[in-house]
Amino acid sequence: MNNTNLKTNNLTIIVPIYKPTISLENILKNIKKQSDQNFDLIITIDLPSSNDLEIIEELEKSFNNEIKIIINSTHQNINTVIKQSLSFVNTKYTYIFYSYSYIKSSFVKTFNNFINVAQIKPDFIEVAGYCRGLVSHDFYRSKFQDKKIINLNDNKKPIAMVSPFIFNSIITTDIFKKLFQEFNIQTTNLQYSSACKYLAISLAKTFTYLLDLPIYDYNESISLLRPKTIIDEWKEIHKYLKNKTIEEELNFAKAMHYQYFIAGFLGGTKLSKKTKSGQNIISFENKLLSEIKKTNLLNLINTNKYFKEFEVKLIDEKDFLDNKNWNEILKIFIW
Repeated sequence: MNNTNLKTNNLTIIVPIYKPTISLENILKNIKKQSDQNFDLIITIDLPSSNDLEIIEELEKSFNNEIKIIINSTHQNINTVIKQSLSFVNTKYTYIFYSYSYIKSSFVKTFNNFINVAQIKPDFIEVAGYCRGLVSHDFYRSKFQDKKIINLNDNKKPIAMVSPFIFNSIITTDIFKKLFQEFNIQTTNLQYSSACKYLAISLAKTFTYLLDLPIYDYNESISLLRPKTIIDEWKEIHKYLKNKTIEEELNFAKAMHYQYFIAGFLGGTKLSKKTKSGQNIISFENKLLSEIKKTNLLNLINTNKYFKEFEVKLIDEKDFLDNKNWNEILKIFIW
């Protein structure tokens, strides 16, 4: 890539291809169809086949800029691969595009149009997120004002309000580099990573929400709902943020992550309980419920100000303690 492009592009898209169950062609078609190709692209791939290399070569022919390719020949974990990728990023912003995500052809164009006219370039950008696959759920935040720049020193509400997943966030490269190079986080749960999400927004000074830049994630893997991984991620969040003045925001976010998102997603899956995946879901539900009881998260509904301020409606405690009722969680309230 020439120096002019390095100076003018706003965004790098990193595509970490790590043991996908869909074809490389399907993953990259989201990139190939971008109407605005003023972005940098880094692809990391685990031992590509000759067919994979041909697909990448075809993409290079139609792409305006040089594509950086990192071949993960030693099966390093995805944290290490992303860390390596970030060392090659020269743009202000980075988006990590996971294998099961989907973006519209206008994605880069819409992003560039916003950034190019914004007087203040926000550190952290939350976009409309849509979960598909195992469970269908939309992240709708009517309380966010579209394109409004928020100073997080003055207003910490966005920390409580963002989704607990990283796939619907675009963040400055400096923050991403600090996460993976200085913090050296170890428990990222791919596109559902809460550690990436909350550690990143804790480092940001400014925030905005873009309604017209939707990102869809088609997750078919129940492994991303595994409570042990989620618990480990929150341990990492608390380890790094124990001295931060955002305890109330994080406590609300954690409670909603456990009691609304993960419990609701587990309860909302349509898998037969007789299958291996169905049995795993039962195991996950029991583990999550045990952790919620142990950490007294249910009490936060009465003590944390954001439950009342955001008018959150959850199933009552008695019903929640029977995980057979978790299929109602996402039906009674949209968050």
